[in-house]
Amino acid sequence: MRIAPSDYRPCADCGDLCRGRAVPSRCRGCWRTHRRLVSQAAQDSRFDSRWEPEPNSGCWLWTGLVWPNGYAHFTVGRTHVYAHRFSYERSRSPIPAGLSLDHLCRVRCCVNPDHLEPVTQRENTLRGNSPVAIQARQTTCKRGHSLTDPCNLLKSYPNIRRCRECHRLRMAARYVHRRPGMAQCA
Repeated sequence: MRIAPSDYRPCADCGDLCRGRAVPSRCRGCWRTHRRLVSQAAQDSRFDSRWEPEPNSGCWLWTGLVWPNGYAHFTVGRTHVYAHRFSYERSRSPIPAGLSLDHLCRVRCCVNPDHLEPVTQRENTLRGNSPVAIQARQTTCKRGHSLTDPCNLLKSYPNIRRCRECHRLRMAARYVHRRPGMAQCA
């Protein structure tokens, strides 16, 4: 089938001749751009309808789906994303490679971009309340010996810090327990 010159119309956006049937006519490139912009506006309105501000803390609490780990979930097209990541990238900039977002407010379902900061995974873990973070912040052992003194620090695999003095006391007690006759000689 031959296309008649009357079927070509100028593109409403760029002015190039295109075979558009809809009014206003758009060429393929302009139509894709238009569809992407309309889709982005629809995503933004969907996102904005799923959070509510919390007046005391300033958090934007997610009212949509929350995963069992406590983080908000949002669907962009056919892709599942964390809502706090979508919020940050929408209002600030893309998250730099190698960094993750830290919730400064410590509320996992908060999507307020002002409460998010890109940091390394190590920094994010150490700022939290996990057993690893608690041990990393520890400055003394349970008996009060300093863990900041390099002479008293005993490192073992995998990156476990132990008190050298407590370890020495444990080994001495173990030695005495295994050889009861040796304790009497001393």
